[in-house]
Amino acid sequence: MRALFYLAITPHTCNQLCDRRQNMQETPQQYTQRMLGYVNGKDPLRIQKETAKKLQRLTKPLSKRQLARQPAPGKWSIAQIMAHLADAELVGGWRMRSVLANNGTSLHPFRQEP
Repeated sequence: MRALFYLAITPHTCNQLCDRRQNMQETPQQYTQRMLGYVNGKDPLRIQKETAKKLQRLTKPLSKRQLARQPAPGKWSIAQIMAHLADAELVGGWRMRSVLANNGTSLHPFRQEP
């Protein structure tokens, strides 16, 4: 499932995701369908494999100031989005290992609010 978030990352896509998260009016099922729509017809493992290089290619030419700039109050900067992706990668890996190692592992949801 984590590969689904790594879709075709662009600044526009990141802003769209953040905008939607701020004004979430969809059901969990609608959210799942929207996420699946981003990878429709694409191999999720290939997307996951290519994501790190794609993010590096997109962010390498940017200055620290550009990476830290928030497009609007309350909106995430590129650096914040990258930190979120890194955190999600660690948690996703831990969850997958837990599920594979222990039958009946219960997974706790992400805490969305500070």
